[in-house]
Amino acid sequence: MLPEFRSRTLRGVRIVLSGFTALRKLHAEAWRVAKTMGATVQKSFIGSLRLPDNQCINTWMPSEFPSHLTTHIVTTSPTSLFESLHAQGVTGPLHGVRVVPLEWLWACS
Repeated sequence: MLPEFRSRTLRGVRIVLSGFTALRKLHAEAWRVAKTMGATVQKSFIGSLRLPDNQCINTWMPSEFPSHLTTHIVTTSPTSLFESLHAQGVTGPLHGVRVVPLEWLWACS
């Protein structure tokens, strides 16, 4: 892919990388690929999570910073991510956030 097109592939996408704890080289490569394709890689999730009692936890005030909300969680294991969230009491949708496997990022490149 031509560099000028590659740098626009993920423009406007805000990504959090999840499940890379013991995989530092893979994390670095995923970060590099995402940045090369124009994504913003965030250190932590920015958005809202819904708890079992329907309370909403905002990790950032969405109304104040809508352009900063996480759009994608790229994970090495979507199943593990959902199990982890469920164990923490998080249920329901992640309010417009797409949880995608690492292979999605490689396919975009």
